[in-house]
Amino acid sequence: MREGTPQDELEAVRQAYRAVVRGSAASRSAMADRVADAERRHREYRAWAERRIHDLERENDMLRGEVVGKEAELQSVLDTKTFRYTTGLRNAYGRVRSLFRR
Repeated sequence: MREGTPQDELEAVRQAYRAVVRGSAASRSAMADRVADAERRHREYRAWAERRIHDLERENDMLRGEVVGKEAELQSVLDTKTFRYTTGLRNAYGRVRSLFRR
């Protein structure tokens, strides 16, 4: 077998090197595309999560307002004379009911 000339060997090495560099560039480009896509999805998810957190905080504020209103309403019922004066009767009724539940 006849070996190539040094010029042929040099050209073969250059072609192999170009193929590796092109492959590396394509690989880097593909990786950069995947990273960019992952960053985009992360930004979208983060924006969605922040909107959801904001909505939930607003709902919590509304619920806290409702609880405060209900507590005030309950306290106004507990503060009535009728409720205060019937405490003994309600307690006796509760004891009688507990006797029949056994």
